Parts: sequence; C-alpha cells; structure tokens
Amino acid sequence: MGADRDARLFDPRLRADVPGPHGIPVVNNIRFWSRQLDYSRTRLAQYGDRPVVGVTGGNGSMVVVRGSEAARQVLTDNTTFEHPSNSMLGLPPGRPYSTLFDATATLNGARNVRSRKLLMPVMHRSALKEYDEVFAENFARSRFARPGEPFDLVAELDRLTNANMLTCLIGLGPQDAPLGERVTRLLHLTMDPRVFLFKRGQRTPYGRWLELVASVHQELSELIDRNRDKPPKVDALSILCHATDEDGRLMSTAEIVGELNGMLASGYLTTSASMGWALIALAGSSSVREAARGSDEYLEAVIKETQRVIPTVPMSLPRRVVSTVDIGGTDVPAGALLFLATYLEHHNADVFDRPDEFRPERWADARPTPFEFFPFGAGARRCLGAAFADLQMRTTLRQILQTGVPELLTARLKHHMVGGVVAAPKGPLLIRIAPGAAARDSSDVLTRFWNSLAVSS
Repeated sequence: MGADRDARLFDPRLRADVPGPHGIPVVNNIRFWSRQLDYSRTRLAQYGDRPVVGVTGGNGSMVVVRGSEAARQVLTDNTTFEHPSNSMLGLPPGRPYSTLFDATATLNGARNVRSRKLLMPVMHRSALKEYDEVFAENFARSRFARPGEPFDLVAELDRLTNANMLTCLIGLGPQDAPLGERVTRLLHLTMDPRVFLFKRGQRTPYGRWLELVASVHQELSELIDRNRDKPPKVDALSILCHATDEDGRLMSTAEIVGELNGMLASGYLTTSASMGWALIALAGSSSVREAARGSDEYLEAVIKETQRVIPTVPMSLPRRVVSTVDIGGTDVPAGALLFLATYLEHHNADVFDRPDEFRPERWADARPTPFEFFPFGAGARRCLGAAFADLQMRTTLRQILQTGVPELLTARLKHHMVGGVVAAPKGPLLIRIAPGAAARDSSDVLTRFWNSLAVSS
C-alpha cells in the first residue's frame, strides 16, 4: 500500500461489491464517523446478516463487517487487518511529538507484542488492588457520597473518572485535573474527521490540533523525566518508568508518553459513559436496582447488560486492510477502513433473546462467544485496560448503591457521540442519591429511550 493512500483518512476512490446506503461516499463517511450509533440503527441494520456492508453502497473506502465469523476473522488476523498508522493523522515526521499516538492500541506486529508485555504489570492483580483503594477514596470526595443533593450525573462522573485515571495512571491528585481534560480534548479532536480534511495552516482545525499535540506531549514528557529516578510506586507512570523488556532495555520517554496518552484517552471517556448508562438503568428500575443492591453477581450482570444494550463504542476503532481479502465471500480492497459493528452484534436476535430489552437476568444463562459479545474487543488485541475499567465500574456503582438510592430527576434522556467514537449520555442530566428512600420508578422513561436511540439528539 503506497504512502499516499496510507496517509489518507479514507480513499473514496476505492470500489467494492458491497450493499449499503445510497449517497456520496465522502459525505456518508463523515456522517457515519460522527454519528455511528444513529447510522448503525437507521442505515446499516437493514442489511441484516450480510458479512460486509459499505458505509456507501458499492464503495470500499469504509466498510462494516457483520456476524461472529467475520468478527473472528478480523479480530484474530492482525497481519491483514492493521490499526491505521500515525501517518494518516498527518503528524510531521521527526518532531518530538511525532510518536504521541504510538501505543499498544495503535502499534502493529512485533512492536505491539513488545508493548503489551511491558504493560502487563500495570494491570497485575497487586496493582488493581491498589487502584481499588484509590477508587474508594475518590468516591468519598465526590457528590455521589453526599445524599440528597441534586447534581449533574454526566459532569460528576467525568470528574470522578478523571480523578481515578490521573491518580492510578500518573500518580497525580485532583489539582492536576487540567492535564486529563487536555488529553480528553485531544481525543475529541483526533477522532473528528473534519480536523484532517485540510492538513495545512496554523489557524485551521488541524493547526490548532497540532498545537495541542505538542503541548500534551511536552507536559507528559516532563512528568516522566521527573519520575525516572523516584522509587517505584503502583501508578502506571512509575511502573512504566522501571519496566524493562527481555533485553533489559528501559522504555524510552517517547514510548511511555504514547502509552500514557493512549491509556488516558481510551479509558476515561468509555468508563465514564458506561457508568452513566448503568446508573440510568439502576435509577430507572426499582426491581433492577434492588436486585443489584443485594447481589454483586447481579450488579455484574447490570454492567454486562449495559455494555450490550448500548456499548459505549458502538463501532470498533478502525482497522486498515493491508491487502485485498475475502470476508464471507466478499472481496474487501486494500486500503479500506474496516469497522466491527459492535452495537449491531450486541443486538443480534439470534444470540440475544428480545435484544432491545434491558434484562440483566439474561446473564444467568447467556453464554455468547467472544466474537458475539465484545465490549473490550477480543483476541490477542483485547483491551489491556478491561480489568481496570470493570473494577472501577463495580467499585463505584456498589458504593453508590450502598450510599442510597439513585433517582433520576431529568425526564428526557439524550445521547451524543463524543469525539465521534464514544456514545455517552448527554448532560446536564440531574440525579440525586436518596438516603434510604424509595425513588420513583422511571422505567417507562428508560424504555422510551432504549427504543429511540436512532433519533438524532
């Protein structure tokens, strides 16, 4: 694949014999990228179990694969399906910040294998135990721990998750929240295709994005340099500063910067949104709430059902097709950006009975394969932070239920795509934790919401 094609976000000239919506490829691609959840339900779901669907019919620039066999093929073949290189982002080569997005989630081949091994200690059982204590301490300082006060659920979960990520990953306190906010803002811009349609000039969206890239890279690099000679601790920054590979080599500052940026960006928004949807479900149904208050196993089922009904990443991060490949009898051309239809797979009626209903009790018997239910991906590239995210959700939700009864005060729920990737509740969304009182049951509001996700908001 030539350098010119690799540097493109997508190549609308690519053709493929695939069904899909009518329209202009460039326009459809941008609509799909920015509104993936709506696009899935309104425009892609109608093609049923076709293994490959184009974001535009007959065009191969962006395609979506359907079905467990196609998902298995993509998730287990890391040679044909690569994560796009940083060249498509248009970072100038040779600059200190040129490798900011080099992380386990984006690296391929031997570099990916090496980075995964070096990151394993960050998610070791002993580290997770320390992180659990951090989650509890930060919860005690949150508004969730003060029953009776109405507050914005979305904003408070963002603050709490940001504090957890900064403390566990970098060893910083609440006073350092602006760094987490800048990393999050960088994620929003990085996943916005409008930034990369015109890669020139300082006053363009791309120019402003590049300034933020340089700023975040410099700030993270300075943090690493200050922590190199400090005694080892359990936060990810300290662990990575002391990690060595099989040849005894320490990770370089550039490598650590990329990994920290990747962990902060990928873990913050997704976990905050997942907890938001789970709390909406708990607040909206008294039967679900009471069962979760009395059983950790049922609370785990609530989390799984939330990830199934509305996965926070409704389409997987894209993979670049390295060479033309047959998927279920359809040739997908080299250069295509390929997505797994996570939301549609999690609503597959052949796997999940009554898929549009929120029923945590289904998980007492449900045994989907890793290629039918994959909120964290599957295969050799499954998200390394899955255990961290699950632990944070379980700890936080359990503490909320132990404090009181979550009650929704906003009747109309909305969603939006954050950074073009994460399907999150749209604030302000008022909630309060009622101490010991029976909150009103708003399951009718939730039902209307689950069944209207295709409506733009």
